[in-house]
Amino acid sequence: LPVASAKLVDASTANLRADVFKQRSQSSLELNRLGIMNVRSSTPPPPVESSRGEVAKVLRKDFQHRGALHRSRYLKTSAALANPVAASEAQKPLARCPWMGPVVPRWPVESLSEDTTKPLEQLITQEFNDWGFNVFALNRRSQGKPLAFAGWEALLRLGAFSEFDLMPASTSRFLVLAEELYSGEVAAPYHNRIHAADVAQTIFVLSSSIGFDPYFDAMDNLALVLAAVIHDVGHDGKGNGFHIDLQDDMSLVYNDKSILENHACSLSFRLLNDPHKGADMLAGLAKEQYRILRKEIVDMVLATDMAQHFGICEKFNDACMRHGKDLERWHSDEDAMFSLRALLLHSADISNLAKPFNLSTQWTTRCLQELFSQGDAERLEGLPISPLCDRRTIDVASSQIGFLGFVVQPTFENLARLVPKVGEVCLSLALRNGEEWAARKKRETGDEDLQHILSSVPRDPDSPFSASADAEAAGGGDLEGGIVEENNLQGRDVT
Repeated sequence: LPVASAKLVDASTANLRADVFKQRSQSSLELNRLGIMNVRSSTPPPPVESSRGEVAKVLRKDFQHRGALHRSRYLKTSAALANPVAASEAQKPLARCPWMGPVVPRWPVESLSEDTTKPLEQLITQEFNDWGFNVFALNRRSQGKPLAFAGWEALLRLGAFSEFDLMPASTSRFLVLAEELYSGEVAAPYHNRIHAADVAQTIFVLSSSIGFDPYFDAMDNLALVLAAVIHDVGHDGKGNGFHIDLQDDMSLVYNDKSILENHACSLSFRLLNDPHKGADMLAGLAKEQYRILRKEIVDMVLATDMAQHFGICEKFNDACMRHGKDLERWHSDEDAMFSLRALLLHSADISNLAKPFNLSTQWTTRCLQELFSQGDAERLEGLPISPLCDRRTIDVASSQIGFLGFVVQPTFENLARLVPKVGEVCLSLALRNGEEWAARKKRETGDEDLQHILSSVPRDPDSPFSASADAEAAGGGDLEGGIVEENNLQGRDVT
């Protein structure tokens, strides 16, 4: 569609554009004719109301959306299973629709064999909507690209390709390259691509299956998924406190403020804006839409800093007191919406202890191995050893009970005030896990738990503390930070 030149935009046109934005029934043709949808142009943006008034509501939606047609090959195949003729037709590639843009591929990566796609399809189709989704199985079945596949599936299911002008090729490219920016599992047993994939899938489930979807519009959902994808990009397996105590380059660049979170945002948006990478999946957004989306993503990622935990919870609780479950009141208060988005991403980030115990304990092992590695580094540097980072004094069960009671449980209790299903699904599992850890503490299994954590990450979700056959003995004496070889850090694929 033709887009008016910026030269046609003057003061009178700007007023007209504001009026057009208030008329939600205007067609995309008129919006383009007036230059409103100029992509990242120098055209002055239309006025944006501070709350989600009519102007902001329209800005947060793309009138040039391509529709859900581009998932059609996958959806059409699923719908035609009972009809052999239709199913045969469904296998044929769809031609490019000139009005709707290119077809969105089923997968973000094309070089997958049939032997790979069949179990991958089965896992994602049957379990991606589940709170207890096995992301370790996804890591294995996706050939070590869980984040690209989880991010892609979340974007597909939340309608991002339908609502916004996201080009499939650059979106795929961004997801793949962002995943490569994560540290390997030896350097970061916990804060790696598998964790990021887990958070992306969890944020999707919270929005859809758990029931937060009515509170979000298309831009909220896009921002939530992208924030989940990038939130730990570049994480080196050491906490902010370690970098601050060391006063290293990252600490100096970000002035001791949410160092890793700022670093993740910086790396990710540099990737988006690098013209040589071909990864600018947001290039089709209008300039003002991009500005809003970037701000929301950055705000959410910065809020994943544990130092922000109590502040975010307090803001969310205040918003709940003011608005209850009134959707319109939430939507009219952008500060309240920020607190909801931020707390939802934060809850996904710390959700491991609210997942089924067989998966949760794998994350416990990975997290403590990473903390022990930091403690070893702090000891070498002559720095004070951070809490939970000393492998010589840790009480595994007590550490989990404490984090559950002081952080995880209150967070999900807060969210349950808005959506009761959080209590039924997430909080109930967290409480059950707390009981299990309390029972382990009572049985004095601390030495046993620690032995397994120091030797390997569990391979079998059905046997949470099973050590790999080739793992070192307790203490990991010859292994840096007690970490086994990277190929032993994969969660076993359980069918």
